[in-house]
Amino acid sequence: MLGLLSCDGLYIPDPIDPRIPKYTENGSDVAGAIINNICWTSVERFGFLTAKDKPYFISSALTDSLVIQFNGIMGYENTTIEFHLKGLNIRKFDDLILLKNKKIQLDGVMNFGVVTDSYLGFSPNASGMEGVGQIYFRNVTFDNSSGTHILSGTFVFTETDSSSPITEVSYGRFDYSLSENSNFRIE
Repeated sequence: MLGLLSCDGLYIPDPIDPRIPKYTENGSDVAGAIINNICWTSVERFGFLTAKDKPYFISSALTDSLVIQFNGIMGYENTTIEFHLKGLNIRKFDDLILLKNKKIQLDGVMNFGVVTDSYLGFSPNASGMEGVGQIYFRNVTFDNSSGTHILSGTFVFTETDSSSPITEVSYGRFDYSLSENSNFRIE
């Protein structure tokens, strides 16, 4: 299949479901998932492509937490997928290599995923129970020449709340290069 290239992201359709990008591990700067049977992607798929912002990784040494924010589009809506993770000991940029081959269970309390509207920001469900599932950092490499980490992985989770419909996120995948000076921050 034909891969569509932009200045910032490479969208290669998945051969099984071309609505989402194929899983890769080369820093394609793309993410995708199916949310309630609707495609969510970080890269526009048609016309002149423009990559959305790279994900933000925010680490807190004080609370031993890591927030990962993937920005993208679902239908015509700007939508963000976030992961809030604790206990990973990510205290500096070089520590991202510790994520390699790490499967993190999302219990909905300490570690969770959430889908939000980019303009509204993070707003947890009233129940306090967020996305339950898993994020798997399948590969993490460091490129000495560019000073970047490439993080690739998969995710799946379900948000449940008695006051709103169930949100099911499936077939999630990401493949990004991260730079210490652009999209990694320590608080």
